[in-house]
Amino acid sequence: MDEPESQLRDNAILLHGAPISHLPTSNIFAYATHFDARPMGLEWVDDTTCVLVFESKSDARAAFRVLQKSLAEEPSLEDNTVTAKPIPVAIWPAEDRINATLGMGEGLKGILRMRWARTEDVKKRGAKKESEFYKKYGQNAGKTFEEGPPPPKKRRPGNDPIAEAEERAKLDDELDRFLAEDEDAPPPSPPSRMRSDHMGTDGRTLLERTSQIRAHPDSLASRVMAELPRRSRPGDGGRRDLEDRFTDPHTRRGRGGRDGRERTHERRPPRPKATQEELDAELDAFLNAKD
Repeated sequence: MDEPESQLRDNAILLHGAPISHLPTSNIFAYATHFDARPMGLEWVDDTTCVLVFESKSDARAAFRVLQKSLAEEPSLEDNTVTAKPIPVAIWPAEDRINATLGMGEGLKGILRMRWARTEDVKKRGAKKESEFYKKYGQNAGKTFEEGPPPPKKRRPGNDPIAEAEERAKLDDELDRFLAEDEDAPPPSPPSRMRSDHMGTDGRTLLERTSQIRAHPDSLASRVMAELPRRSRPGDGGRRDLEDRFTDPHTRRGRGGRDGRERTHERRPPRPKATQEELDAELDAFLNAKD
């Protein structure tokens, strides 16, 4: 029975049979590639029916030839299908391989039929709720269940307000710790190795002993520029202070006479200071007299 050309998909092959209900999507691809067929996609119709989609018409025709069990077989008059090659045992799920070994079932030895897909070979609405495969494997339906459940999907930003609040709180804590580190006092300087830092009798360091000098720099300059006091003359006993030495009294007190009374000595009046002109004149007169 010939199909109208407008209803056929020349780049898609439909597979149907009980073994399909035991295989996830990845195992269906493995079945096709085992026989050198390279589909680029797979469309599920129901638990026992799927469609292999190929990139081109020529790829689909080549796949039809390698997947057909016998090239001499004529298509069925009822549904225009032919027998497909059986699914290799290596592709069976582990549970089905064990059951077949123990004689607890035929496994995936059931017959597979194939034909060219039609445009109406699509999944019906609500088929997922009626699927026994989904009921058995749940969210893992269509996946390779031998490898375990798939990893959890990443949540898109904005879908979970609780997660967003926790993430913001975590970022705020990290920012607070970062700012707190900047406010901490710098570590103390390493101990000085200079000998002068350990010579103070009061236990102060060089930095502490010179703090007053840095705070009052003018005091150091005034001490350097100040006139040094004169040494005491013999007989004064060192009792005269700086003010007495710089004053010019006409009399000064003596150490005392024989009768124990204090006596005074009159000093000569101060010598008048000569001007620069008078000194120059004296020098010229001295030189002329020498000549």
